[in-house]
This record gives sequence, structure tokens and C-alpha cells, in this order.
Amino acid sequence: MEAGINVSTLSQAEVELKKSLQEKLWNAALAYESMLRQKAIVKWLKERDRNSTYFHRLINHRRRANAFQGLIIDGMWVHEPSSVKIAALNHFKDRFSEQNPNRPTLDGVQFPSLGQGEKESLVARFSELEIKSAVWACGGDTLFFGSASTDNVRVLKSILRSFEMVSGLKINYAKSQFGCMGKSKAWCREAAHFLNCG
Repeated sequence: MEAGINVSTLSQAEVELKKSLQEKLWNAALAYESMLRQKAIVKWLKERDRNSTYFHRLINHRRRANAFQGLIIDGMWVHEPSSVKIAALNHFKDRFSEQNPNRPTLDGVQFPSLGQGEKESLVARFSELEIKSAVWACGGDTLFFGSASTDNVRVLKSILRSFEMVSGLKINYAKSQFGCMGKSKAWCREAAHFLNCG
């Protein structure tokens, strides 16, 4: 059927068949993802926090490695907190204080500016060719931009699932991130959950 798309238009029956097959595919994919989530919950319920010792050791190791024990001040090791705080404060005061408070002005300097055509190109809609070339040029990391809507989240999910099916590769959703502007945090959490983002 896919090969026939390029040759001629699809009949109404073929369009209906394609829609029903796509719907069945998405239902099966959602059921599979739901099953995986349920398996993870069951595993956690069985094992609980058995690995908590490991994670506590890991956290304590990081805490020790990142701990600030002291400073060398004037050639001597100082570990007294009040002396370290004063030395750090003085260091950053010196570092960020302005030596020459007289700043030059930019009166009369002409900066290059954009022409009308360049300004319009900044707000013009992207062409399909620009979008395709940008997506394919991303390599391993990909960013998707669009208006924050439930329809766009579903389309993004279908793009990612189609990529997995066509390429045979798996997307690591646990490392993927989802963000949005202009929507509530609850909406963003629901969308991220729908996309299985970590």
C-alpha cells in the first residue's frame, strides 16, 4: 500500500484501511508501554528499596568528594569555617570589583542593522525543506519545537515511535526531557508522562 502512494492516490477504502491499521498499531504500542510500566511497579513492590545501601553509599561518596574541607590562605592550610568564609568573600569581592569606574560611552557609534527582508525572514514560517534538513542534521541529539498542545504531544510521540519502528533503534526515554512554556506544571508533567520522559 505504501508503494502505491507514490504512484497514485488512495481510494476511500484504502484510506479507511490505513487509518484502522494505524489505530491498531498505536493501541498495541500503548498497551505494550503500559505493560512495561506495570512490570516496573511490580518489581519495585517485590524488591522495595533493597538497593538503598548502595545508593546511600554512592550519595555519601559524592558528598565526601565534593566537600569543601578548607583553603590554603597565604601559604597555610586553614580549615576553620569562619576564616574560609572571610577568605572566599574577600577573593570574590576583589575579583568582581570594578577597577576603573569610568566606562566609555557609545554615543555616535553606528552598529550594523538588519534590512527589512532580513527582519521578515526572522519571523517567517519554516519551510518543509528547512525542517527536514534541521532534523536530519541533529545526529544523536534532537530538539523538537512547537506550540504546547495535546495534539502536538501526540504527533511527537508518533514521530518517535515511527523512528523506532523504521530504524530498529530504541530511544532512551529515561534520558529524554520534555519542557514547555505557557502551560501549567501539571500539564507539562502529564505530557512528559505520556511521552515516558524521565
